Amino acid sequence: MPVNHSGFTRKKGIFKFLKSAYLKVKARLGFDKDRFWRNLITLLALLAALYLFFFQHACPGPVEPKPHPPQPMATAEPNPPVSGPRQIQPRNYRAHKAKPSFIKALPEHPVETKDRVPPAVPSIEPTPVPPGGGYRSIAFVSNRGDGHYYQIYMMDSNGNNVQRLTQVNAFDRNPHFSYDGNRIAFSSNRGGGFYQIYLLDLQTKRVQQLTTGPEDKTNPIWIFDSSKIFYTVHGDNEMKIMQMNADGTEARQIRKSSGCNYAFSISPDGNLLAYQEINRVYNQILILNLTTREKKVLIGSDDVANYGNAMFAPNGWQLLFTADFMLHHTRALYIYDIVHGTHERVISDNVDRGEPLFSPDGSRIAYTAKWGVTWNIWVMNADGSNIRNLTKSNFDNVDPTWR
Repeated sequence: MPVNHSGFTRKKGIFKFLKSAYLKVKARLGFDKDRFWRNLITLLALLAALYLFFFQHACPGPVEPKPHPPQPMATAEPNPPVSGPRQIQPRNYRAHKAKPSFIKALPEHPVETKDRVPPAVPSIEPTPVPPGGGYRSIAFVSNRGDGHYYQIYMMDSNGNNVQRLTQVNAFDRNPHFSYDGNRIAFSSNRGGGFYQIYLLDLQTKRVQQLTTGPEDKTNPIWIFDSSKIFYTVHGDNEMKIMQMNADGTEARQIRKSSGCNYAFSISPDGNLLAYQEINRVYNQILILNLTTREKKVLIGSDDVANYGNAMFAPNGWQLLFTADFMLHHTRALYIYDIVHGTHERVISDNVDRGEPLFSPDGSRIAYTAKWGVTWNIWVMNADGSNIRNLTKSNFDNVDPTWR
């Protein structure tokens, strides 16, 4: 049976026609090879600029959380052992099955405390223990009042004697005690529109607005002598860390970044700034010498590992931070040793944790943990033992700060 070549002949004829048309156009218009490549590069550059303009990673400002229905209360950390006391996981990275290459390896034997040579820090007079209480206080924010607006509360560090400090139809966030324990700096949108920094006097209950302007200002942090306050300004595709006097005067910029600077802290001697920076390329924790302006990356990567909450310990040479190295979408708590450049895990399981903060004497750590869709405040010893849920609420309880 003869083979039908009509389809092949038709396709061959179309190809010859297109080739002939192309040669005629080229002969009439000419072909400038250099001009072609210049136009192609220009087109690609234009497309790249449009992509960056429309899809550039912008630092979001404070987000007003959406109310959600109450969930069952969490009275203990999830996944407890079937019997016997709670087993704290080993405090080093060797417990992981696979350690990412960017994590600096710890020494085979833990560094003894007596071998450490911590830098000198100023002597800070601790906040007196409240008469008759025997416990330090913890301030926090919660939407337990109406299920929507977040307000500032205070409780003893054992979870008792909860009292409400603010009551407005707005969001009060990021409380931070002055070192004398008499004032709380916090951010709020109670003025309408943008978040500003406010000051609450615990003795007079007077609230004073410290900042103004068209940008959100959040995360106020006192320095050790309670004379100055650091805070974050959320700009267009950039964030700034600012410093001002405790009365709101003489505000000046400490650093600016096109990335996002979220949680940060100041060393007890006031010389070092530890902060988290996120952009399209990396997510890392850095330390900045405020005198020499020298910057150093403590831990970071160019992948999607989730770091956050760089908080100085009272001794000045340790940092608390959170990280999800194994990308389980649950952050664990770690302590970084600035002197030796090592870090170790305090606690980790299938729970997302955040906002860790040392107590003023460094013996305990307060943090938030998410159970279901609600967050509660927990406290444990600095070695990861004696874990307790302080708030035990069906509503969110976040932003803890020690008095």
